[in-house]
Amino acid sequence: MDQLSALGRSIWEVIPKTLEIYGSLLSQHSKDAILATEYEVASYGPDSRQKLDIYTSKSSTSPILIFLYGGAWVEGDRVIKDIPNGLVYRNLGYYFAAKHGIETIIPDYRLVKHGGKHPSGTEDLALVLAYTRARYGDRRSLFVMGNSAGGVNAVSWLVEDAFKDSRKTSKVTGLISLGSLLDFEGLPAPMPAVLKGYFDEDFVQKSPLAQLRQSARAGTLKEKMPTLLLLWSELDPDFIIKSNSDFKTELEKNSLKATALEIRGHNHISPPLALMTGSQAEEEWGASTAEWIKKQSD
Repeated sequence: MDQLSALGRSIWEVIPKTLEIYGSLLSQHSKDAILATEYEVASYGPDSRQKLDIYTSKSSTSPILIFLYGGAWVEGDRVIKDIPNGLVYRNLGYYFAAKHGIETIIPDYRLVKHGGKHPSGTEDLALVLAYTRARYGDRRSLFVMGNSAGGVNAVSWLVEDAFKDSRKTSKVTGLISLGSLLDFEGLPAPMPAVLKGYFDEDFVQKSPLAQLRQSARAGTLKEKMPTLLLLWSELDPDFIIKSNSDFKTELEKNSLKATALEIRGHNHISPPLALMTGSQAEEEWGASTAEWIKKQSD
């Protein structure tokens, strides 16, 4: 973590070195344990991208966590190839399932290169939720955590009217947004071009914040919402941090609440990579999130 501040705060510039740092830490500390972890692969839809990995916990009554990775809707996999030995995101599945007893599901979803266009990522989340409820029933608490683009998909599911039926039937207890961009207005390059690739030219109107405001004007925020936890990293770009603050403010204007917390010392992509590095400071955000999940499940 001490090496991260020197990398800066630009998302694109921090990626290569951050992957290198945490690939080394994971290989040194937990490679054998992570690779020995068994997980089930299942399909949640007909598309070749609609597959997920299930990391089971020891308890048949434990909470369930669905994790959506990031990648700007152009990259991303359940096991990413840029880390040697395929340790990420297997490290995250192992961490929450084996260390904290939270059943963890990591799905792939359709990206731009697979023909994905908004709202395909959120549609895929709705399918994952339907699959999860069909498999486990309604007795176990269900949580969604989305990182970066995955977080945008998750929060879009929370606020867009098109997913009202999914919200009702999936009965999600809590939603965690990790380093997600929630407002698309006034962004520096290359963000507008990235967003146009997935959301098209009218991308500003499709941000979670814009959709939240639209729902507020339409009077459709009356339904019971999952408990919301907004997380961002200390070294995230300013525009991500501000978008989370503005989103929380808009919620409060409509008598809705969210817990908002900064993850100290981390950058935009490092929190999931840090799990199973063996450092208490690196993993503190994960331990706190697991505690939050269990508290909401009580």
